[in-house]
Amino acid sequence: FSDFELLLVDDGSTDGSIQTMRAYQDPRVRIVRNKHNIGIPKTRNRGLQLARGEYIALLDSDDRAVANRLLLQTQYLDQNPTVVQVGGWTQAIDRRGRLLDKRKRQPVRPADIDAELLFRCCLSNTTIMARTNTLKHYRYRESFPRCQDYDLHVRLAQRHRMANIP
Repeated sequence: FSDFELLLVDDGSTDGSIQTMRAYQDPRVRIVRNKHNIGIPKTRNRGLQLARGEYIALLDSDDRAVANRLLLQTQYLDQNPTVVQVGGWTQAIDRRGRLLDKRKRQPVRPADIDAELLFRCCLSNTTIMARTNTLKHYRYRESFPRCQDYDLHVRLAQRHRMANIP
């Protein structure tokens, strides 16, 4: 899958991340840098504001995605127009990127996600691909320094359907 824009948003890092970002020589890569650290919800909203694609896929700097993630999630959203957001299961890795025997399985069907959201966050934010315009409308609440993803998923669930791909 090659039809994408990679928007890298640096939240005022001081660890050399910006040099790593600048090493990518690809016209699909766009780098945005906060002058200073403004925190996760504000940085995510800045990325949403700047996103230009029909879909937006999230990935944090300490996470990895499976090679076919963008393809699978794009196909899922194309085939399920009533679903606004799709996540996936996760597998833990160590500091060197080696897979650990720790998997997090999430409910797959929209009805199961709705039920489970009453008790816990059952969508892993770092696996999310969503319809960009929907997330731009809802946005992350900047007053939530933690659990802003759970809050967003709950608000989305009030009017929209969400799913996970195993």
